[in-house]
Amino acid sequence: GTNRNRTGSVLPNEYYGNSVDNLKYGICAVSIPKEHETGELERPGLVWKFLFGEDSIRHVVLNKIKEFTEEEFTENFNGILQINPEKDALIFLHGYNNTFADAARRTAQLVFDMKYKGLSSMFSWASDGKTFSYIHDLKTAQNSTEHLKEFITVLLNKTNTEKLHLVAHSMGTTVLAFTLEKIVSDENLSDKLDIIKQIV
Repeated sequence: GTNRNRTGSVLPNEYYGNSVDNLKYGICAVSIPKEHETGELERPGLVWKFLFGEDSIRHVVLNKIKEFTEEEFTENFNGILQINPEKDALIFLHGYNNTFADAARRTAQLVFDMKYKGLSSMFSWASDGKTFSYIHDLKTAQNSTEHLKEFITVLLNKTNTEKLHLVAHSMGTTVLAFTLEKIVSDENLSDKLDIIKQIV
């Protein structure tokens, strides 16, 4: 899930921008290199990137993005859950200074290293992806809580998820904390709160 704007680019690393937009659903294909080291996010250095670009043999690479409608998303989500005996899912929220591609790669690396068997997902809020954009990111983090609530609500109400784990890093905890406050105070979700199992 993401509330980023589309840039118009078809390149996965540039597909989404840094402005808050409506909530979108989809799926990402991310490759992990065969020689991956646990805890590392293998990326090309500046010289390598300039000369050769990304290399899926050496680097964690976002290969493809496919957007879904909400209905298509929940149908696919439930289809994957059918092969999971515990029916559990995880949402990862990245911190500040992250692009959509950064978030996708980190989510894949995290769940790969944890050997997580459930359905892994992320919510990529509209961080600028730049070191000196802290104020921009703080504003967009605060403006992303309704979209994250909508995303979590869809998982709680329209999928067969029985256990939902929420993992947030850095400024992503700001998005999550304010969102959880809204979820807990929503009477329409009171009978679904026990689905949320771990908040990290």
